[in-house]
Amino acid sequence: MTQSQLQYRKATPADFKGILHLQHQNLITILTGEDLSQGFLSIEFSREQLHKVNNELGIFVAVQGEAIMGYLMAESVEFAVGAPLIAHMLKKLKNVEFDGVPLLFCCLFVYGPVCIDKQYRGQGILEGLFGIMKETLKANYDFGIAFVSLKNPRSLQAHTSKLGMRIVDEFEFGGEKYNTLAFRLK
Repeated sequence: MTQSQLQYRKATPADFKGILHLQHQNLITILTGEDLSQGFLSIEFSREQLHKVNNELGIFVAVQGEAIMGYLMAESVEFAVGAPLIAHMLKKLKNVEFDGVPLLFCCLFVYGPVCIDKQYRGQGILEGLFGIMKETLKANYDFGIAFVSLKNPRSLQAHTSKLGMRIVDEFEFGGEKYNTLAFRLK
C-alpha cells in the first residue's frame, strides 16, 4: 500500500461499521500478551457516540477503497468531559502549562482516541490523520490535549516522536497511570 492509495477525510456514517470493527480489535479488554504491547484503546465508543463525536468536532479516517485503515477522534472539552477518565484529566488542567501558557485558559480540544489497523502501523497513517485533523480544527482551536496510558509505551512514543506532542502532566485514574500530552495547532 502506498500513501497515494489512501484518502484522509472526515468520517461519514457509512464508515462507522469499519471504525467499530477496528475499535473492537484493539480494546485493552480484548487484547492479550504481545498484542497489548503494540498499542491499545482504553475507551469503547458505541455507534450512537460515534455519531455524536462526528457531528461535533469530528472523526477523521484513513480509507483505502471502503476499508478503514485508521481513525482519529477530536472532541470539544465540553463534550469530552462526559467520560469520567477525561473529566478527571481536565480537572487537573488548572495547574498545567504549555510553553508558559496556562492550558486552562486556552481554546483547546481533546484529541483521541486514535487507532491504526495493526497491519498498517508505521506507514505514515498516524501523521496523515493528524495532519487532516489539524488542518480542519486550526481556525477554531489553539491547543489539543490527549492522554496515554503508561502501559502503552508504543502510543506514547508515536505521539511524542512522530507528532511532536509533549508530556505536560501525569495523573492516576481507576488505579492506572496516564500521561497528559499537549500540542499546538498554530
